[in-house]
Amino acid sequence: MNQEHFLIELKLNLVDLPQQEVLKILSHYQEKFRLGLEAGKSEEQIAKELGHPSRLAATILSDRGLPPHLKEDHYSQGDWVEFETQHKAPKPKKDYPKNCFSPFIYFVRAVFIIGVNLVILSIPIVSLLFLLFGAWISGIVLIFAPVVGILGLINVVSAATLFQLFISILLCGLGLFITVICYFLTSFSLKLFRRYFSWSIRMISGGSQA
Repeated sequence: MNQEHFLIELKLNLVDLPQQEVLKILSHYQEKFRLGLEAGKSEEQIAKELGHPSRLAATILSDRGLPPHLKEDHYSQGDWVEFETQHKAPKPKKDYPKNCFSPFIYFVRAVFIIGVNLVILSIPIVSLLFLLFGAWISGIVLIFAPVVGILGLINVVSAATLFQLFISILLCGLGLFITVICYFLTSFSLKLFRRYFSWSIRMISGGSQA
């Protein structure tokens, strides 16, 4: 066992002590190794003279009124063997029962969800569709408003027709704005409808499965 392995095992057996005290103890044994090396000894000889680090740690802990962590010697003839690792047996996987509903349960779920859709959600959905449809029509009509102003200006050039053309251009801008808003509202409504439709199918078929 060399100096590094000695100090590592000693530190592992002193985990119950405060860190500052552990560092002080390790520094003490580092000094012993330094003096031994200066005396011409090898790290393995110094480690054997000091004794096994687990027993040294047990003595240190006992002096401080703490229970020691005794371990058997893991080295012989200067060789160091790593600690045995405890392998925990893998936990058996639990087989959870899959959904096993009867056709009657599926039928009741389907009737309930369809009933909720028809009774509660049908009126808001239909109202939203009519509002979107009306907004789309209004926006498209307003976009082509300048055509009327241009035709009026072609027939008669006057202050009134110029004013009419100006108003039609403003209405065209308003129509473009309404169309853009309708586009985003329609896209959002379609995504929301798809998600709700998928959720309804999952609920009828027994809920979402991982």
